[in-house]
Amino acid sequence: MRFDHLMHWVPDLDQAIKEYGDLGFPVQRGGQHPGLGTHNAVWRSPPAYLELIGVRDRFEAAAAMGAHWPRLEALLASGGGAGRFAVHVENVQAVVDMLRSEGIDVSDPRPGSAKIDRLVVETPDPVSSARWLSRVLGVTPKAGTTNVPLEGANVEFREGDSDRVTRVLIGGSNPPSGEVAGLSVDAG
Repeated sequence: MRFDHLMHWVPDLDQAIKEYGDLGFPVQRGGQHPGLGTHNAVWRSPPAYLELIGVRDRFEAAAAMGAHWPRLEALLASGGGAGRFAVHVENVQAVVDMLRSEGIDVSDPRPGSAKIDRLVVETPDPVSSARWLSRVLGVTPKAGTTNVPLEGANVEFREGDSDRVTRVLIGGSNPPSGEVAGLSVDAG
């Protein structure tokens, strides 16, 4: 299992593309997600990538997101932020079935369209969150830490009220840094 991509929800996709570009990230405009009311752009750092997602049709997005729409709408109204990340697995349906058996609400599998080193997730209880994610993904956390190691990027839980990904740490020589739509990006 390896880290695949981070989904950064932004209130204005064109503005986010510009701001990421100003930071030195070569973001490529993606396309529209039919039936979801969204569109995207990506910054690739094989094997992972950062996906910027904006809402292009509010009514279509609200209908497609259902019960998840109020939380997403609040995230966008607060300036945006990273709400989810994805991992690459060999047998997607088996993982979906396992997560659902654990009572986790996940969507049906669908095809997807830096060197990102680490994602920082703020949560009220970092220890429990790290244990939960480790158990769900079947990986062993780093002893005495709240880090969950994934091939491609570690997930680090820190205490905070955000209850979402708040920071992306980038590796390599002289990586760009800054903040775009509620997500801090800087050197790992």
